[in-house]
This record gives sequence, structure tokens and C-alpha cells, in this order.
Amino acid sequence: MRRAQRIATPISALVLLAGVVTAGTLPRAASAQDRLELSTARQADGLKSVTMRVEYGAGILTVRPARAGDLYDAHMRYDAARFSPVRTFERHEGSATVHLGLRSLSGKDGVHLDWKDLNDENVGPDSRNAGSLEIGVSRDVPTDLRIAVGAARSRLDLGGLPLTNFSLETGASETKISFDQPNPGRMRELRIKAGAASLKADDLGNAHFDRLRVEGGVGDVTLNFGGDWTQDATASIHMGLGSLSLRFPTDLGVRIDKSTVLASFNASGFIKTDSGYETRNWGSAAHHLELEINAAFGSIDVEVGP
Repeated sequence: MRRAQRIATPISALVLLAGVVTAGTLPRAASAQDRLELSTARQADGLKSVTMRVEYGAGILTVRPARAGDLYDAHMRYDAARFSPVRTFERHEGSATVHLGLRSLSGKDGVHLDWKDLNDENVGPDSRNAGSLEIGVSRDVPTDLRIAVGAARSRLDLGGLPLTNFSLETGASETKISFDQPNPGRMRELRIKAGAASLKADDLGNAHFDRLRVEGGVGDVTLNFGGDWTQDATASIHMGLGSLSLRFPTDLGVRIDKSTVLASFNASGFIKTDSGYETRNWGSAAHHLELEINAAFGSIDVEVGP
């Protein structure tokens, strides 16, 4: 089993260590006195499943497939006066629990940081000193992935990962999720809970979920259900104030049951029925998605297209 990590130390300590530490494990210090960097990785080592929790307060978050053979790898860049690193690993026979991330020292948990944190010149993703967290997730070990994010700009590239469950909880965030390759297994539930957020998800059909649940507070949500559909699924979307855009592939049968209050609804490619709205191919499609939408204020745009 290989486990490697690099922990930031003061620059003076680096000079003393240079002669005795190999390049692969050399600690690194960021340019500013309180800005530190840490890298860590662990091999899969025969594990059959893993539950991975990711916690991040503010900055830039990237999630992607890990290097071949790794259970995970992570690189953190952060302001030590505002955040502290989180990295724990517990093994239980053939399974494991991993907790990675950066925790705010402000007393708030990650998902309750707000827009002033997102735009803070010292910590926000657009600031010169923006912190970052990059995590690689195993390509081979079935993973229950749970992410909690505060004021961050997140890019989650989850294509090809064997995810058994996926949950994302965000505060004031801008998030892009992509499943550009099919999940090699089945995902029992894909759950997203967003506060004041901008959210875009592409190729959700490749996630191979049984159930999808999306809860949006205030913001814009765009969901593209393209991809490789292999069985029927159900979904529910609950929106507060904002816009919701949905796009479905032409070969998927979709039925929508909606309940709205002062929210416009435009459904191109659907026909009105006694039970709601259906795509014209509902009776002949190989796979079906039954979708429930509840929205208060804003707009809902639904489209069928290639």
C-alpha cells in the first residue's frame, strides 16, 4: 500500500530539509506566509467499496477521476488563517470511509458561507489569493460520494466513475457537473441541494441513477438528461425562486407532473394529457423518466432535442 502526502512548512524549514527529503515527498510552502499547500494520496489496496465525504468552505473546487490504482488523491491550497485541512481514513474489512477537504475556521460549516464569502477578495474564487481543492476519485472502487460546499466555484467531472450514490449540498456557489462517460454500475440516488446557486449538469443519463432529487433555493438550474440510458428512472425537482431549464434526448420517454405558483411553464416537444405532460414517444420509448416538478416563482423551460 502506498500513501504519500506533502505538508506545508515555513520556507526556512524547506532549506534544512532539502538535502534529506526526496522530491516526491518534499513539503511546499505557498508564496504568502499563511498560504499553505498539502497533497495526499492512497492506493485502492483491494477495497470493495468506499464512502467519501468532501467538505469545502470557499474557493475553487475540482473533482475528477483519480490516477489509475488510487483510491483517491487530493491537493489543497489554502489560507491557514481561515481554513484547516481535513483528511481522515478508516478501513472496515473490505470497505473504507474517507473524509477530505478544507474546513472554515469562522465557526460556519461549509454550506452556510454566503455570497460575501464567494466575492471576498481574499478567499473567493475570483480573488488573486483564491484557495483551491482538487480531488481525484477512484476509477475502480464503487463509491458513495458526498460533497458539501459553501461559497465556491465547483467543477465536478464525474464521467466513468463507479458511483453508487452521489449527493451535493451547496451554499452560495457556481457549480458545473459533467457525466461525459457512462457510470459502469448503478447509482441508487443522485441528490442535489442548492442554496443561492447557479447549477448546470450535463449528460445526466450517463449517471445511471434510479432516483434523482434536486432542491433549489434561489438561482438558475440547467439540467441536460442526455447520455446512455439503460433503464427507467424517477426524478423530483423542487425550486424556490429562479429559472429551471431541462433538456431531454429524443429517444427517452418523459412524463412530467408539475405543481407551480406564479411560475411560467414552456414545454416544447410535449403534449398535455390528463396525467400531466408527456413526450410523443412515451408509449414506444425503450426507457422512461417520470419527473415531478414543484416551483414557486420563476420560469420553467423544457425542451426535447438531440
